[in-house]
Amino acid sequence: MFDRDHRTMYKTYEQFHYDEAVVPIWIQNENDGDGRYSGVMMWPGSWFPYQGKKPTFVEDNNNTMPWTSRIDKTILWIKDKKNPANLVFLHFNEPDHTAHFYGIGSKETNETLAKVDKTIKYLLDQIKKENLDTKMNLIILSDHGMDTVTYDRIIYLDKYISNTTYTSIYSGSSVFVKPNPGQFDEVYKNLKNTAISLGTFDVYKKEEIPDRWHMKNTTRLTGIIYLLAKPGYEFWSDYIQRILDKSTKENFRMGMHGYDNVDPQMHAVFMASGPAFKKNFTARPFDIIDVHSLISHVLNLKVPAANHKQPNSNMIEVEQLLLLPKSTPFV
Repeated sequence: MFDRDHRTMYKTYEQFHYDEAVVPIWIQNENDGDGRYSGVMMWPGSWFPYQGKKPTFVEDNNNTMPWTSRIDKTILWIKDKKNPANLVFLHFNEPDHTAHFYGIGSKETNETLAKVDKTIKYLLDQIKKENLDTKMNLIILSDHGMDTVTYDRIIYLDKYISNTTYTSIYSGSSVFVKPNPGQFDEVYKNLKNTAISLGTFDVYKKEEIPDRWHMKNTTRLTGIIYLLAKPGYEFWSDYIQRILDKSTKENFRMGMHGYDNVDPQMHAVFMASGPAFKKNFTARPFDIIDVHSLISHVLNLKVPAANHKQPNSNMIEVEQLLLLPKSTPFV
């Protein structure tokens, strides 16, 4: 994505610090005091400090670290005699990575899913072995779904629009376009006409972006035109060439996400267990951002301090998961 000065940023400090008043829940947890300690295992952005603070336990991104070793280390954080972690985040980059490269339903992706299942079983076994299963609230979730893109569904914008009139950042299903000075209206009109003609993507000025995406108010989109592909389509990028180098146009399959979140293929996985949650219960779908409110409730966190901002999250749809109503603090 672009930073405030329309320079490309990727996993930079500024990307995770759009607003210094917004802190991750692992920082809010520790700021509440009362012996609260957080542990974060490779969660994106956790290697940066927020308001000058990092969690008590943190492991920077290292995909060579075995999955079981990550679990073992987080268990040690929870059992730490001096500063036992009451909140732990554990992140894995699979099956996302493999599905991107081979597509959903591929042999490679299915093999990775089998590894994920074994890892979850190992996690549950370790929790039970350490006698943590009766008092620990556990949430397992994905951050998005995935759709498959074939070669005939790749969108080549340069075929339709002169790339001398703008600069852009391609991110699979999304493109952020910055028109050259004085050419905003021309570029927007050409992109809009192309989108109508092809029917494979949508075009938005900042003010046209749907409110439900919670992104139209950012200053990062000032002077930017946003393009979003229809499900199953993708804008050309160098990443596609990397896959083509190991495949053919006929056999080309890749996974992609980032489409409109109302699309069923984008729906995520959510599982929860522990004393805070109902048992053998199938929930109605809810927005994944509401998991923030759910965790805050289970941790009985205080209302954010004056120098903190509350994310766009609420308890309305996730209250259905709780054994006790939200009016009852969980301790």
